[in-house]
Amino acid sequence: MSQTTTGFHLGARAGFQVSRRGLPSWFLIGLVLLFLPTIWVHEAVFGSWVGLRAAAAGVAAGLFVAWASSFWRWDWLSTIAGLIAAHFLIGGVAAYPSTTFYGLPTPRTLQLLVLQVVYAWKDLLTITPPASAYVGPSMVPWLSALLCSFISALLVLRAGRAIAAVIPVAVMGVIGIAWGKGGTFPNIWLIAAWWALALGWCAWADQYRRLEAGLDVRVGGAAASDTSATLGETTQGGSQGSIHLGRQIAGGALVIAVVAAAAIPLTNAYGPWYTRVVLRDVVQPPLDARQYPSPLSAFRHYNVDLQEQNLIHVDGLPEGARVRIGVMDSYDGTTMTMSAPGTGPSDGFIHVGSTLPQQQAPEGSSSAHMTFTTSQLLGPWVPIVGTPSTMNFDQSASASGTQANQQEGNPNAAVVSTLSDGLYYDMWANAALATSKNVQGGTMVYSMDSTVVPIWSDGQLSGTRAVPYRGGDKGVPDSVRDLATQTSAAEQGDLAKARAIERYLKEKGFYSNEDNAQSRPGNRADRLSRMLESEQMIGDDEQYSVLMALMLHNLGMNARVVMGAYPNESKGGDVDLRGSDVHAWVEVEFQGVGWAVFDPTPPRDQVPQTDVPKPRSVPRPQVLQPPEPPEQPAELPPTTTDRGSDSNDDSRLKIPWRIIATGSGILAIIAIPLLAILLAKSRRTKKRRWSAPPQALTGSWDEVVDLARDAGVVVPTDLTRQEAAWMLTTSPLWPASAAKSSASTPQWYEFGEELPRPVRVARWADTADFSGDEVQPEQATDSWQIVDELTQELRENATRWTRIRRALSLSSLSARYRQKHGASPMGVLRRRLRHPFRGKQS
Repeated sequence: MSQTTTGFHLGARAGFQVSRRGLPSWFLIGLVLLFLPTIWVHEAVFGSWVGLRAAAAGVAAGLFVAWASSFWRWDWLSTIAGLIAAHFLIGGVAAYPSTTFYGLPTPRTLQLLVLQVVYAWKDLLTITPPASAYVGPSMVPWLSALLCSFISALLVLRAGRAIAAVIPVAVMGVIGIAWGKGGTFPNIWLIAAWWALALGWCAWADQYRRLEAGLDVRVGGAAASDTSATLGETTQGGSQGSIHLGRQIAGGALVIAVVAAAAIPLTNAYGPWYTRVVLRDVVQPPLDARQYPSPLSAFRHYNVDLQEQNLIHVDGLPEGARVRIGVMDSYDGTTMTMSAPGTGPSDGFIHVGSTLPQQQAPEGSSSAHMTFTTSQLLGPWVPIVGTPSTMNFDQSASASGTQANQQEGNPNAAVVSTLSDGLYYDMWANAALATSKNVQGGTMVYSMDSTVVPIWSDGQLSGTRAVPYRGGDKGVPDSVRDLATQTSAAEQGDLAKARAIERYLKEKGFYSNEDNAQSRPGNRADRLSRMLESEQMIGDDEQYSVLMALMLHNLGMNARVVMGAYPNESKGGDVDLRGSDVHAWVEVEFQGVGWAVFDPTPPRDQVPQTDVPKPRSVPRPQVLQPPEPPEQPAELPPTTTDRGSDSNDDSRLKIPWRIIATGSGILAIIAIPLLAILLAKSRRTKKRRWSAPPQALTGSWDEVVDLARDAGVVVPTDLTRQEAAWMLTTSPLWPASAAKSSASTPQWYEFGEELPRPVRVARWADTADFSGDEVQPEQATDSWQIVDELTQELRENATRWTRIRRALSLSSLSARYRQKHGASPMGVLRRRLRHPFRGKQS
C-alpha cells in the first residue's frame, strides 16, 4: 500500500515529505530584520544597553521556542510549557543579570520574574529615565519581545500568514514608544522605511505561497504544477506574474507613492511631527511634597535645640559650597511651602534612581565627588550640594563619615544601603527627598557626584532681568507689599532692587532666635506683620528669608527660599555641620544665567536693643548643703526569657517563606500538568495489559498505535488494523520491522514469524475480535512482549529530549478522545457552551 493511498503524515524525518501549511524556517530572517528597529526603540528609556539586551534576548528566545514548536510539531500545551520555561531560564540573564548566580536564576530572580510581570509596567511609567538604575522595569522589553516574537513566528511557521505576523512586530514597537521617554519626536522617514520593508517581506511570502500552491511557476522552472502537468501544458518560459516581476514592483511602488502623497499632508494637518506624547506624559503623577511639613518648620529646632549637635558630615565639600536641605517657593498665609505639582514653574518631585536626570551645566561649573552622613534630620529631605548626577546609598561609600558621626556620640547611627521606597528629585528646585521609612528620622550614608555652579558676581548679573514670578501667594500682609515698594523705588534694574531689599533687611533688622514675645518661631502672616510694625524688626533666618522672597514676588521676580547648612568659615574638604550652621537664604532666578544667592539675615551679633538694665549678680554666702538622698536603683529587665533554651533566634535565622512559597507555586504550576499526563498514560497502559485476554490483545494493538502517534506519526482512523500496521512498517520508528517487511503489497494469507512485529500484533487483535475462538492468555502475553520490544527500540533510537517530548505528548490522548466523542476536547467544550441544554431533555 503506497503512501499516497494511505494518506499518512510523519514528523520531520528523512525520506518523508512533510505536509505543512506554514512557511519555511528561513522566512524568520525577514522577521529578525523587522524586529531590529523595535528592539532599538526600547533602549532609549533604559540606557546602558539594558533595554537593548532585554529586548534582543526576548526576540531570540521567542523565535527559538516558536521554531522548536513548529519543527517538532508540539501541541499547544507543550508549546506554552516551552514558552514558560524560556521565561524562567533565560529571563534572569536577559532582564535581571545582577540577581543571577553565574547565569543561573536565584530565588530573587524567580521572584522578580513572577511579580514584575504585573508591576513592571507601572514602575516603568512612574520612574524617571534612565531606567537602567532600577531592577524591575526591564521586564517590559523582555516580556513584550518574548511574546510578540513568539506569536509572529508561529503565524509564519504554522499558519503561513505573513501579513498577520507583522502586527505583533508593530505592537512591540508601539510598546517601546508608549513606555519610552517623553520629549522625543518620530522620524517619519525611518517609519516609512520600516513599513516598506514589511510590505516587501509580505509580498515575498505571498509569492512563495503562490509558487508552492501551483498558482504560479518559477521562470525557467523544469516542472510545472500538478494541474498544469495533468493538462499537458508546457513549462517553458513562465507566467505573467513571474515574467513581469519588474512591472509588479514598479506598480507597487507607484501605489505606495500615491498613498503616501495623500496620507502625509492629511497627517500633518491633524498634528505636528516634531513632538510625541507618551504614556508617562499622561499618567505619571509627580509626588506632592506638600503632604510633608515645610522644611522651615524644623529650622528653630536645628538652630537652637541641636546647635551643638553634628547633623551633617561631608567629605569632599567644595570651598564656598552650600548644602541644600529644602526649597520653598509658594506662600499660603501660614508657611512658606512648595508649589503644587503642575501649578508653578516646577514639575514637582519625580521618582528617580541612582542616576538622576542630566541638566546642562553653565560655564565655569566644576564637578565634585562627596560622601554624606546625616543624623537627626526631620522629615524626608535628603541634603545635596550643587546639581547631583548620581546618588548611591551605600555603607562603604562613606565609612569615614560614619566613624566621625559615631565619635561624636551618636550610638543610633544606622547606615541606609538602599532606598527601598524610592528617591524623588525636583529638577527646578534642585532638592531631593526619600520616602523610605528607614530614612526618615535616621542616619543616611550616601555618595554623590555633583556639578557645582560658580557664584555669580554683581558684575556678571548686571543688566540681566529676573525671570518673572508666575506663582500665586496667598495671605501676604499689606505691610510686606508696601515695604517692597518703598525699599526698591529708587533703584533701577532687578538686581539693584533685590540688593536694596537684602541690604535694608540686613542693616535695619536685628537677629534673635530666642522664643519670646518679640521673636516667635514660624512665618505666619501675623508674625510677619508684627515684625514689620514693631519698633525693632526682630527675627532669624526663617523670617528674614521668607520676608525677602515675598517682597521679590510682589515686584514680579521669581525667588525661592532655601534652607540648608554651610560652615561659618568658607572652607572645604571634610566638614562637620552642626545645628548652629543651619541657615536659610534667598535665591533669585535671572534669565540666561541661573540662580543668584542673597543673604537678608542680619549678623547674629546684631541683637535687639533694650532699655531694661540687666540685674546685677550679687554673690550669696556659701552654705554647706545637705547631701542629696540616694537614688532608687533602676529596675533592670529580667535576665530570663520565656523561650526555651533550644529555641531558634529569629534575628539569626529568617526563613524566606514568601520566596519559598512563590518558587513552590511556580514549580507546582509547571509540574502538575506534566505529572497528570504521565499518570494518565500509565493508567491507560496498565488497564489494557491486565484486562481479560481478548481485551489485552486489542489493547496491545492500541498501545502500538499510541506509541506511533506520540512519536509524530499520524495514523488515520479510517484504516483497518492491518493496513495501519503495514503503514507503520514503512516508517523509521522500528527499522528492524521495516527490514523484515516485503517490498510488495502484503497478502492477507501471509502469516508467520517472518511478518513484521506491528503486523503480527494487528492480526492477533483481529483474531481476538472476529474469530470467535477462545483466546489463550499466552497469546496476550506474547503480544505484549512484542509491544515491550517496540517500546524499548523507540527509547534506544531517540535522544533524551525526544524521549521526554514523546512521554509528555498529548497526541495519543487527544486522538482517543476524538474517537470516543467525535471531536477534540476544545470542540466538545465549545459545543457544550453553544448548546448547554442539548441532550438533557427528558
